[in-house]
Amino acid sequence: MCDNYYYFAGCILVISLISIGLSLYETRKQSVTLRNMVKMSVTVRVRLSSGEEDMVSSVDLVPGDCILLPSDGMLLPCDAALISGECMVNESMLTGESVPEMKTPLPGGSEAADTLYSHGDRKST
Repeated sequence: MCDNYYYFAGCILVISLISIGLSLYETRKQSVTLRNMVKMSVTVRVRLSSGEEDMVSSVDLVPGDCILLPSDGMLLPCDAALISGECMVNESMLTGESVPEMKTPLPGGSEAADTLYSHGDRKST
């Protein structure tokens, strides 16, 4: 009877070590992926207060910028609030969910869409 206990304890130990190893591997892999995404830079269209559009690097985005997303979608390494329209967002790297989520505009987004920021208002933080 005592021998069976050692076999069970050994199995539990091996399974636990494998589980911990896999968890550490996945966490490290996700950390590297997030770090690479932070370093990523893409060019986005920003609407100016004059109604014109300008191409700006995602590194130069500041709070208040109104970003125009292409209809075919894009990978955008920044936080953003949806003012108008709808979009599908894949937040799997942040939340771990495997299914993309449908995002809807903020309440009162139409008033925010009328408030545009100029390059003079742009302040780096």
